[in-house]
Amino acid sequence: MSGGENITKLNAAGDQQETEFTEMPAVNANDSKTRLSGASEDGRETDAFLGTAKDDLEARKVDGYDKEADGQGNEHFYGLSREELEKYANDPVWVKTRRVLFAILVVGWVAMLVSAIIIVVVTEKCPKNPNLLWYQDGLAYRVDTAKFQDSDANGVGDFTGIEQHADHFAELSVVSVWLEDMSSEMAYDGKDISLNSSDVGTMKAFANLTKTFNKKGIRVGIGLTLTASQLSSGDEDVTLKDVVRYWADAGAELFVVDAPEEVDDKGYLDTLIECQEVLDIEYNKKDDRNRVMVSSAARQQAVNGSEAVMAAITVVNDVCTGDRNGNCVLETLKNTGMANNDLPWKVVDVNYDLGNPACNLALRLTIPGTPIVASGTEIGLAAGGFMIWNDTKASGFTNKVNWTMPSSQVMVDSVLAQKSAGYDVGSSIYSLFKDLAAVRAEQRSLQWGEFLPLTFGGQVQAFVREADKIDPVVVAVNPGDDHAGSLEYGDFTRGEVLVTRGLDLAPGDEVDLNAVFMPSGGVFVAKMMEPEKP
Repeated sequence: MSGGENITKLNAAGDQQETEFTEMPAVNANDSKTRLSGASEDGRETDAFLGTAKDDLEARKVDGYDKEADGQGNEHFYGLSREELEKYANDPVWVKTRRVLFAILVVGWVAMLVSAIIIVVVTEKCPKNPNLLWYQDGLAYRVDTAKFQDSDANGVGDFTGIEQHADHFAELSVVSVWLEDMSSEMAYDGKDISLNSSDVGTMKAFANLTKTFNKKGIRVGIGLTLTASQLSSGDEDVTLKDVVRYWADAGAELFVVDAPEEVDDKGYLDTLIECQEVLDIEYNKKDDRNRVMVSSAARQQAVNGSEAVMAAITVVNDVCTGDRNGNCVLETLKNTGMANNDLPWKVVDVNYDLGNPACNLALRLTIPGTPIVASGTEIGLAAGGFMIWNDTKASGFTNKVNWTMPSSQVMVDSVLAQKSAGYDVGSSIYSLFKDLAAVRAEQRSLQWGEFLPLTFGGQVQAFVREADKIDPVVVAVNPGDDHAGSLEYGDFTRGEVLVTRGLDLAPGDEVDLNAVFMPSGGVFVAKMMEPEKP
């Protein structure tokens, strides 16, 4: 039968049906089967397998291989038969081999487990960071609302004016902004509370301020003054708890409370504890924002030793009477308990004037506790002054016609001037503030490390901040004459510069801590480098 021939056959119904068959290629004589392929008119393929040689194949297999699979000596693997597997399974040589391999596996697994346990036990542990809350690891900025920014040209700063500078605070790595004494802006009518003046704005404006700042990762707080009448729990009186609720509902999260002498220590402490309970139960429990009551510096003694009061402001006063030689300033800081807080946390206000703005700023932002800075600190402005934003007649504070700065105002270069590209970075307090605040936010030793004064000489104030097994940070400021000395600490003899002013160094430079030259007004902050291993 040649290729393409039609064959007529009868189907099952007795009808004639033509089918075309094509001849397959020649089949090798050794093949165990022959296949014919055909196609019917309805498109279905017809297969036919002719012949098998299963017995012949089994006869040719040796250990699962067909020695004559394709007639050319190429081996095809078909696997071992059940009988062959059973033969090897009971072979004494293979039984012994399997046992040896299993024993090696078990011994190796046990050895790896023991090694892992030893590594875990003897390896030096990474330090466990304390669970610092937002008011413990960041920078607090104290704002005199009336003198910060006037947004409605009436000559008085307001909430909206503060809100307009949200980016300014974010650029300075500020964590919380605290609006000073809001009690003077409040009025009471029975149990009703309101703002008694529209000068600083409305509570709606305050709520907008908190929302804008929260988007930047900045908390907003207020200062309050506790009066004797607010200690009362009578239904007809407004208590401090009512005042706290009033501001917390608008977004306040930090409450710094002062009180006159007529309020005794027990009444003051009990009231703070009650207000913290209000915050915890009515607010913090719902959103875990950790709102906090903070004792003022004047009343810190009333809350010392209390586990219920989370934080208090500590003012470090200048007791060195102008004698800057030696470590008088640093010893004073240490003696105030900065390294061993007797409260869960301290908010630090340093009342020191080293006679140099850069040295003052570096000291304030690197000692233990949460540093407080006042409005204008970032440009070297003395506390209590109007904010100086630009070089216009009103310094950018207000657009009120004919408004001028008071004659008592001590003028410094404006924010705009110090941020300009042509300004001398070495003399810019603003750039130093930014650098120090950023380094504090990055270096854990500066956030919660131990405070260890060093002896350098002259009027240089030098110290180390060291958290457990974390790179120590060394700080030195020189408000006096040029001086050279050593900043070595233990085995640490080299450092990587983080911040510097006045020295011929740049961030990232490696320095020999055994010989550091501190010029007058110089600031030096460096991360100590691990000693080289022999």
